Amino acid sequence: EIQRLVVDRLVPGQEAGKYRESQVVLKNSITGEVGFRPPTFLEIPFLMDDFFRWLNSDFGRREHPILRAGITHYVLAAVHPFGEGNGRTARSLATLVLFKEGYDIKRFFALEEYFDKHSDDYFGSLMEVSNQSFRLEDRDLTPWLATFTRALATELTRIKEKVRELSMDIKVKQKMGRQISLSERQMKIMEYLNSNGAITMAEARRVLPMVSEDTILREVRDLMKKRVVVKKGSTKAAKYVIKK
Repeated sequence: EIQRLVVDRLVPGQEAGKYRESQVVLKNSITGEVGFRPPTFLEIPFLMDDFFRWLNSDFGRREHPILRAGITHYVLAAVHPFGEGNGRTARSLATLVLFKEGYDIKRFFALEEYFDKHSDDYFGSLMEVSNQSFRLEDRDLTPWLATFTRALATELTRIKEKVRELSMDIKVKQKMGRQISLSERQMKIMEYLNSNGAITMAEARRVLPMVSEDTILREVRDLMKKRVVVKKGSTKAAKYVIKK
């Protein structure tokens, strides 16, 4: 059903949602060399039945959801059960596995988009595993699972930062009554202020350990110029607080 949806209006209707009935090979688009030969079409029903039996078994559910999703993606890509849309079907089913385990990533990003941007790494790790052995069960999926988990970690970290930025923008807007653009360093300073009420230059250096004192001072002065923070005191012990 997933494959039928992803190839809707891209292939003849009678080919959608059905396993392929012919042998296929994957060739290098530049050299024409055969890079991968999936299992024969006669093996597909048995391989897919075995896979779904594992996926839905208690044994399969012992695996971490991210690993289950990565294995799901690999098996669909390696068996290549359809004439068209195998990659998109694999990524969609992997996303569904994550969703059912509480990883609602589709609201934030799509695996399709990430792997499109990192296609060399994506196809390289798939081929590295697939060329290990003719037998699917003899292959070590570690290189592919490393790529898959790295993709998720990278995108989830990016989304976390975006949510943090949005949250900080909202907090500042609520306090100031207007939208204010903040740099990454200024957001870290504001996060500290929100948690602690005030910040000194010594504390700011700990918040931004890889940043020079001159740069920190410039960021703080910019926050003062934007009327976000005010300075309390005039000595080295001076502190900065959020303007009320």
